[in-house]
Amino acid sequence: MARMYPNQISPDTPSAAERLLYEAFRDSLDNGYTVFHSVAWQSLDGEGRPRDGEADFIIVHPKRGILVLEAKGGTIRYEPSTDHWTSTSQLDRVHGIRDPFVQVRYSKYALEERLQAVLHRPKRRINVGHAVAFPDVVVGEGLPGLDKPRRIILDKADLSELSRWVGGVLAYYRGKASQRETAPGDDAVQALIDILGKSRDLRPALWGDFLQEREQFISLTEQQYLILDALQRQRRAAICGCAGSGKTMMAAEKATRLARQDSVSC
Repeated sequence: MARMYPNQISPDTPSAAERLLYEAFRDSLDNGYTVFHSVAWQSLDGEGRPRDGEADFIIVHPKRGILVLEAKGGTIRYEPSTDHWTSTSQLDRVHGIRDPFVQVRYSKYALEERLQAVLHRPKRRINVGHAVAFPDVVVGEGLPGLDKPRRIILDKADLSELSRWVGGVLAYYRGKASQRETAPGDDAVQALIDILGKSRDLRPALWGDFLQEREQFISLTEQQYLILDALQRQRRAAICGCAGSGKTMMAAEKATRLARQDSVSC
């Protein structure tokens, strides 16, 4: 059973295809695999502008490689003459979708660049590939276009031998190189866990606590000064409070006011 991040798919996941694939990867792949679902990031394009990216699944094996996968559910139609993609739901609702092969290629390059930077080994090739999943349909021989080879398409018929299919795609991208030459290694797996799946606690900064306490302290002393205003006609008053409650500040303020009154009267 593969290690999954998150360890349970979010109930808010709208895609039935992603829910199906999440369970299939979890149950069909061995424990050497780590699978990340619904990974989003932001990277810079060629002109230095931020661009959002997302991958439906990232499948990692320390020896075999890394596979970035985009999933599209429903009945899929591709029209080569217009380069237009559509998906038809079970309720016969047709809506346009982005070219999944373009999406997943961009995601692969962004992830590979980030990973190489984190690992500090830009000269070593890591086996990173991309694929597209249409788990609700049977693709058959393939789709038109040189960027859509059948080897990188997962369809409904492939689900029965999912582990074999994943291993085959990673071998396809590895080519004639050996696993040893292109293996990501355990450090790459851990790096991805740190980047994509590690839990973090976001705690208030200590200086923020000081500022908050200072604001609260100032607010309290202003309230105490209002009490002094109300007691200015009282010749005697007993002020009680615990240590640190501001009794000394109130006394100092009262003394300042009395001194100011004496100087004015003179």
